[in-house]
Amino acid sequence: MNVDSCIPYLSKPNMKSQGLKEKDKEIFLDKPGQSDRELNPYWKAGGDGLPQNNLGKSDNLKILDVNWLKKSLQRAEEQACRDGKCLEEVAAERWGSLETIQTMIIEAEKISNTQQNKSYHKRCHNDKNDRNSEKNFSPRIRKRSRSRSKSRSRSKDCAGKYNTSDYSSQHYTNLKQTFRKPKDNNDYYQMPANNRTKNWKKDKSDEKRCQGTELLISEAKEVDLGNINNEMDKDKNVGVLTKAEMNKLGARIIKAELMGDDELAAQLKIQLEYARKHIASCNTSEQEENVILTRTDAKGTARPIQPRSESKRENYRNKKTVETYISGERVRHFADDDKYSLQEMFQREKGRSTIEDEAIFTKLTSKNIDDMDDIFEQQIAQTDSEARQDKCDRAQAIKEHKKLSKCMDNCWWCLDSKNMLKHMIVTMDSVICLSLPACTSLSTGHCILTPIQHVACQLQLDEDVWNRLMEFKRKLTKMFSDEEFYPIFFEVYKVRNKFSHMQLECIPLPKKIGELAPIYFKKALLECETEWSMNKKIIDLTCKGIRHAIPNGLSYFMVEFASHLGYAHVIEDEEMFPQNFAKEIIGGMLDLDHNLWRKPKRQSFEEQRIKMLEFTEKWKTYNSSQSKDN
Repeated sequence: MNVDSCIPYLSKPNMKSQGLKEKDKEIFLDKPGQSDRELNPYWKAGGDGLPQNNLGKSDNLKILDVNWLKKSLQRAEEQACRDGKCLEEVAAERWGSLETIQTMIIEAEKISNTQQNKSYHKRCHNDKNDRNSEKNFSPRIRKRSRSRSKSRSRSKDCAGKYNTSDYSSQHYTNLKQTFRKPKDNNDYYQMPANNRTKNWKKDKSDEKRCQGTELLISEAKEVDLGNINNEMDKDKNVGVLTKAEMNKLGARIIKAELMGDDELAAQLKIQLEYARKHIASCNTSEQEENVILTRTDAKGTARPIQPRSESKRENYRNKKTVETYISGERVRHFADDDKYSLQEMFQREKGRSTIEDEAIFTKLTSKNIDDMDDIFEQQIAQTDSEARQDKCDRAQAIKEHKKLSKCMDNCWWCLDSKNMLKHMIVTMDSVICLSLPACTSLSTGHCILTPIQHVACQLQLDEDVWNRLMEFKRKLTKMFSDEEFYPIFFEVYKVRNKFSHMQLECIPLPKKIGELAPIYFKKALLECETEWSMNKKIIDLTCKGIRHAIPNGLSYFMVEFASHLGYAHVIEDEEMFPQNFAKEIIGGMLDLDHNLWRKPKRQSFEEQRIKMLEFTEKWKTYNSSQSKDN
């Protein structure tokens, strides 16, 4: 044993060699992939270690599908035939010119043909390789395969003795092991043997995914980037976007971010921010509106709410109980009897609706008190804070005002509404409007009488409006009777549609069929709703009119004929009584398709125009003669 082997020592040449080795290691760390033992070929020649995708294929991917292009050209031809334009004009609006779409179709056909040929040749080449590999088998291997097939057939015959559930359970347990959640100590996921690939190989599914994403990105750029500036300009000119449009815009932003298109996502975000700012500015301008708060009862009368007290402070203490009896005599009935006179109390009681009375009743009965008399005596003797009552009245009035404004904005018969079809108006004066339905009519001459003001039913009309409505009815009956027709007027009013617009529809029938209409309607009214009812099934309007026969505030149905003043019916169950009750009877008399009144289809503008011209030609003579007589 030597001394050199026992005692470690370092010399200067050894230290220099170690320093050179460390420098070489640092150089290799700065330039990864330069080692001789590196297996990744993409690190060589200054590579990044990743394969570079062939960017030349992106041009071919931008070509759209042939069938889609042909279908779009077919739609353009249909649009040209429908609008009466040339195909070149429609193609110029869509693609710039007809030649561009034709060249796109030719290029797409060429690319699809080349792809089909490549796939066919590849398939044939694979089949030939399989055949050659089978021929190259030695006879010894063929014998082995035959013996294996025989042994398999024997095993299948033997397997009939045993249950196949053993194999299925074993296969299921193997699958369960592969799909188990990885534990904390496992750093990798063990795939099945068939799907396992080597780590240094590139997966083919990743290449397909990359190609699919490139195709989607290229299509999105073609569709969106070309038109994004125009859409931005249009949206700036249009102004406020709806909620559905905002949601679609947000979905496009998410799609662009997922595709990796940052430019498109940034432009869409700017557009969304601009739309939100515009909506916020519009909302601030709408909030500054001053409105007189009113309450509308069931009879249609609107009264402004009046505060009970000047103080706005609410008293949340216990309610004070007022004495109703003094020395055995009844002094007051309610807690606020001393504050209001008899006339004011009568006006308040008339102004209250049945809904408020029902709400008070449910509030009282919800308390856990056995005797009902004790409930009412306790309630009427207690005084509630006036400021709290004013707050409740104000909240109810604001809610009612919002509902009324929403109904008037979406009303189909108000002139200021966006849904009003002004091209269907035949004539109009200061109070009444005569128009035609936008859907298919049950008969020729089907028209609708509506007041210009937003009134719910005939019972709530003013006297001058009522008289003018009667004049229009007389004109229509005269016009249809001269043409051997029998007009029928009907109206349906339901209280739950509190802010509905009155519609008095007129449907003329042939005279022979129309004379039997009172019998049909009388029988249908006797059989409608339930067998037992609180009111009369049929109210005859020959003795007194609709305004005197039915009290204001009830739901009703009325029908009037040319030779008969008609019938009325009080609707007790609004859900059971159909809205198209009269149309069902008239459709059955004329033997029409039930879809005309159950699912009415809106007519095209040309059909509406023809119907409008035919009716106005008939109406002009009767309207002008009546105006001259007046």
